[in-house]
Amino acid sequence: MYYHKVTIYTAFRNNGLQDDTVLDCQFTKCYLLYVNEHYNFFILTFIANVMSKKIVNTVHAPEAIGPYSQAVVHNNMVYCSGQIALDAASMQVVEGGIEEQTRKVMNNIDTVLKEAGSGFSKVLKCSIFLDDMDDFPKVNKIYGGYFDSEPPARETVAVKTLPKNVLIEISCIAYI
Repeated sequence: MYYHKVTIYTAFRNNGLQDDTVLDCQFTKCYLLYVNEHYNFFILTFIANVMSKKIVNTVHAPEAIGPYSQAVVHNNMVYCSGQIALDAASMQVVEGGIEEQTRKVMNNIDTVLKEAGSGFSKVLKCSIFLDDMDDFPKVNKIYGGYFDSEPPARETVAVKTLPKNVLIEISCIAYI
């Protein structure tokens, strides 16, 4: 979970709070219990305008092979970079065909999503890039096994070449 410190200045100045009132906010929704001079209780809810960006990095998924991050979290959304079938420890492409590579890619995505505080049940959209569209049925069967219900939006396209000459790459967008 991500927490932000928010300092409230003029919004509550006339309600008895000091300029240095600090609230702990989970994500961007904040709650404040306020007691006025007549001992009336109010729960004030507001959305803090906190723009945050967190880089997700885990040693349990392949490190980026270029100038990009494994994922970025912004406003409770997880933007996962494309994962290919690399082993995190050796940074080598896994042996086997499209089935083995698809499982490895999905496992890499799972690892990055978990590090970000999300998971497959919170994926909104995936993009699949295939070296050969003839592999679509095999990929579709394995991919579908990672989504119990309500699968995300998706597109699948064939491309000429993928990094390290792998057979598949998948990226996704999820929420926390």
